Amino acid sequence: LFTNRNCLKTGHNKVLLAFLAVLVLSCIVNIHYGFLGNVASVINACVEYLLFYTLYIRFGKEHFLKFFKKLFQVLIPIWFVCVVISIVQFITLQDYEYILEGVRRCQGFSSQRLFGVFIDPNYAAVTSLVLILGAFYCYRTSGKFARIFYIISAVANYIYAILSLSRTGDICLYVATFLLGFYLGRNRFKKFVFSFAIGLASVIMVFLVSEITTTGLKLLPKAYESVFHIEKEDPEEDVITLDRQDVESDNISNNRISIWSCYLNALKKHMVLGLSPENALKHVKAEMPDSYVSQTNYVVHNGYLKVLVSTGVIGAAIMLFFLALSAKDIASRVMATKELEHEYIALLIILIILAIFGFFFNELFLIQNMTTILVWPILGYLTASRKDAKIDNEQQDVIA
Repeated sequence: LFTNRNCLKTGHNKVLLAFLAVLVLSCIVNIHYGFLGNVASVINACVEYLLFYTLYIRFGKEHFLKFFKKLFQVLIPIWFVCVVISIVQFITLQDYEYILEGVRRCQGFSSQRLFGVFIDPNYAAVTSLVLILGAFYCYRTSGKFARIFYIISAVANYIYAILSLSRTGDICLYVATFLLGFYLGRNRFKKFVFSFAIGLASVIMVFLVSEITTTGLKLLPKAYESVFHIEKEDPEEDVITLDRQDVESDNISNNRISIWSCYLNALKKHMVLGLSPENALKHVKAEMPDSYVSQTNYVVHNGYLKVLVSTGVIGAAIMLFFLALSAKDIASRVMATKELEHEYIALLIILIILAIFGFFFNELFLIQNMTTILVWPILGYLTASRKDAKIDNEQQDVIA
């Protein structure tokens, strides 16, 4: 981290260093609310921006793509086991609760949605979609039996995503479907109209398949009980609607608007450098003790808003500038390349759906989990590899 100069060679790393400086200042200004938590956040940010983000530069294209293949080869089987167990819990209608860190957690099939073995079905649904794309990433360079497994795992992940009833997962599913159809169509036909039509047709097809699949899945628990002669004392337990019970028509954001409003109100007195990553909730409790967030202890539930709340207007402006530069580089790469590699398409779509996920959950920034382990290396690859487009096109022109 401190001796390898390649960590600083990516095009926009200086912008990230500026953001890190603001992050440190925010932590210092808000030190009276806590210290160690913010130190961990700064260390995590350094790892993400200086190590993960520069992975492509330090590895090179061949080793970087091999690294991601091996990563997916590890993640997909592990996640597959978890998803299969979760689907079995749905079929057998297992439902139980436990207390973790003072919060009631659901497992199995609860409230007409599948949590399974996961704490958060939204996170699990989006991760399942990511690993479907991971299977697509690995498929072409894998052997026969591996390809069969990737197809089976993709189907299992798709079923879990449906049963989770995650609205964010649904958005990501249809966006990913459209983009995959669009870019594969673009590679084949080279025409925007045809590509767009293929993407749109793909979305319609997946929607219809999802409706048919949902109808069929509702019948599985009853079929299981019939086969094994299981009788329930309460017939109501057998009613499967797959309609979420925690979302009302007058609360479509599921309280997110209230959460965002609380944090923005707390930010008003600290606009320049923000509230720091780990002290934001403490600020809200101290300054707005009767607010919704103070009573529920909810985090920001928006990765982009978290940047603003944590580092203020200065930090948010720097990060917005970085994201704009990155988007420009990726768009230039996509438009300049006549035929995108399947690996590039898969990683691009993964980045996009995780970016969407960040709008509704505390993801992508100033946090350490699987999404950040994926997002920052992928973002570094997609932006830094823009130079490959010119080389690829020149080679194609020579061959032609």
